[in-house]
Order: sequence, then structure tokens, then C-alpha cells
Amino acid sequence: NEEYHPKFAALVDWVRNHGGRVDPRLGLRAHNDNGIRGGVALATIPIDTELLFVPWNIVMGTEEGASHKIAHQGNHCANLQSYAQEVRAGSSSFWYPYLDMDDSLASRVPTVWNQSMIQQELVGLPPFPTLESVTSQNNLVDWYMNNCIVDDGTGASAEDPAITFDDLDEATHRSLLAAISRAVARRFLPIYDLMNHDNGQLNTQLQALDQGCTLHAAVEIPVGSEIFVSYQGGSATSSHVFQGYGFIESFPQQWAWTTIAKREKDGLQEGEQRFMLLSNELVLLLPPASMTAGIGTTAHVLSEFTPDMIQVHHEQLTVRQFEEFWKSGQELLESLPTTADQDKVLLSNLQTQYAQVQTALEARHSSTLKAQTHALVTLSDRIRAVEYRVFMKRAIGTALRVAQQERLLHHQATTMEEL
Repeated sequence: NEEYHPKFAALVDWVRNHGGRVDPRLGLRAHNDNGIRGGVALATIPIDTELLFVPWNIVMGTEEGASHKIAHQGNHCANLQSYAQEVRAGSSSFWYPYLDMDDSLASRVPTVWNQSMIQQELVGLPPFPTLESVTSQNNLVDWYMNNCIVDDGTGASAEDPAITFDDLDEATHRSLLAAISRAVARRFLPIYDLMNHDNGQLNTQLQALDQGCTLHAAVEIPVGSEIFVSYQGGSATSSHVFQGYGFIESFPQQWAWTTIAKREKDGLQEGEQRFMLLSNELVLLLPPASMTAGIGTTAHVLSEFTPDMIQVHHEQLTVRQFEEFWKSGQELLESLPTTADQDKVLLSNLQTQYAQVQTALEARHSSTLKAQTHALVTLSDRIRAVEYRVFMKRAIGTALRVAQQERLLHHQATTMEEL
């Protein structure tokens, strides 16, 4: 893609010049209408091909020398501050070819959303049952503000309530947003972190070695196909992916919520209800950890979840498990202030407002430019929050219908056996 070629070519040369390897069939381009960039196969890539090798000496956040240990172990502040310092150095930085492709400032992940908007739009939805969970879980920004701001001679410190994220300079903003949206285990892997996430279409495998990190083709990747990696896998839910990266992932999706059930012997007991959405209608209820372990590590994992496999699993569950799942999910949906259908109406209205503000912004009325830009960003955040609400509620609704159907089937089977 011409838009990315010069910078990407410079990055590839930089990686190769410092001991790395990049397969010439690995390219970069915009893949959809939103212009989101990602890896692409410039020619068909056979299975087991090494796409990328990045030595530890050019992985920011790693100890100096040929080591896979994280630099400043136990002091993540130093890693983030080092990144910000390199950003300030500009083109004189050793890392400039890597940093030149960092568009983290454009990231609008929930971590940086306005807290009043989060409280209005997300509180009550898994995994955001309270405002505290919204502002603490996976919130690197709050952690940085509480642990890494030190007195710089002006008297400013983390304890000063007047110091906010907006008071930090652009380089620090970039380091925090890059850590949220690009870092792998608190380290920055050149080229790898330009790839997009999709556990369902995952076609690569990342491996850490003593000398560095390698990325291999886990399957044959046809020419023109996007090259995918996994940001989170295993038991990570789609809610956590949204919270950390700001998008709703493709299938497979995992959804879960916490329940508090009253037991006669044990009193109140906390538990979890979980399901996988494998397509718009295919649902796997209450999957054990063994079933989700391959997500994020196995290529084309969706093919493993066949209707027959799901049926066998559901036959092993009990009527009581289906009843508790249905009751808990129903109570959750009823506790929320809006339904999925109401959210769809709200979403349509927000999208109309967004289009109107965007039109006004393009007219460039200088007197209102700043206010219009702020309004556009706020509307964009609200749209994504409401989209998340719609996805989650519809996913739970689909799972509840399946749970009800399975409960009836189990009940009928039990009645037949008794007769």
C-alpha cells in the first residue's frame, strides 16, 4: 500500500540491519472501509514459514544484551518513561523507524474515555459493574498517575489532585497509549504489533526464544489475505478485549458475568456464568477451561467447535445448570436501564448527530472548531459504548434462548426415561 510503504520499508530495513529477519511476502495495507492497517500476504505464504524474527536488542522494554528478560523488572514506570524519552528525541532516536509508525495518539480505548460518559454508558455491563472497575481494571493510565508521577522540582506529584492525564506531555500520552494498544507483555515488538487481532481467523503463531521472538505461519496464507495475531486468548472475554482495545472482536466471542447465588448450606456464594458465541446463532454454554485453552494459540479454531461437539457438551450439563444460567442472565438483562432494541434506536440517533457535527466541522467555522472537534470525539466514544451494549445484550439473549431450549430437551428426555 503506497500510504504505508515508505515508513514500513524503513522499519523493515531497520529490523534487518539490527539482526532481524522479515519475509519479503509480509506487507502492510489498509484492509477495510475504516482504513485500519494490518499485515497482508503479498504472495502465498506456505505453512511454517518464518514471517518475522525480532532479536531482543530491538525489542523496547527488554534488558540490554541477548536476553528475554523484561527491562526494569518490577519498575514498569521506567519502561514507560524510556519510551516517552525516545519519542521526545524524535528522528535522532535509535528507535525512530519504529516510533515513526506509532499512531497511538489516535487510539480511543475506553481507558481514556471521559469518566462521566463511562459511568453513564457502561456501568452495570460486564465487566463494568461499578465505576471503580471501569477506572481500575486494565487501566494503565490511572496506575501511571498513581505510581509514576514524581516531584520534578515544581512541587507536582501523584498526590496532587490538580495533576491529570491531560497535564502530561504528548510523549507520555504516546507511551501510555502504545502500552495499552500495542505492547506484548509490557514490551514493544517491531512489525508484529502492526498486525490485527482475530482469534477466529488466526493464521500465525508467536514464540519467544532466547535470541528473540519469531512469528510463523500456522497455516498456508493465500496471497492478499490478512495476517492475524491474537491480542488475548484463552479465557479472556470479548468484554475484556473491548475494554483493553476498544473494539468488539469477531467470532469466537466469549461472554461472562458474575453471579451471587444463595445456597442453603454455604450462604451467599459467588460464581460465574459463561458462554461462547461461535456465530450469530451457534452457542456453547458453560464451556470448561479445556475447551477455551486453544483460543488465541490455535489457527482456525472455529472449525473445532462443530454442532456435534457442542451437542455432546450440552448433553453433559444438567437441567439445574441450564435453569441457573437462564435465571441469572435474565436478571442481568432486567437490571439494565435499556434493552438492546432501545439501544439500537439510541445508536441510530447518535450516528445522525455524529454526521451532523462532522459536516459542520468540515465547514471549518473557526469560532466553534475546538468545541465541534471535542463533540465529535465524545460522540464517537458514545457510539462505540452503545455498540458494545447492543452486541453484549444480543449475545446474552441468544444464549438464553439456547439455554431454555436445552432445558426443555433435557426435561423431556428425563420424563421419557421415567416413563
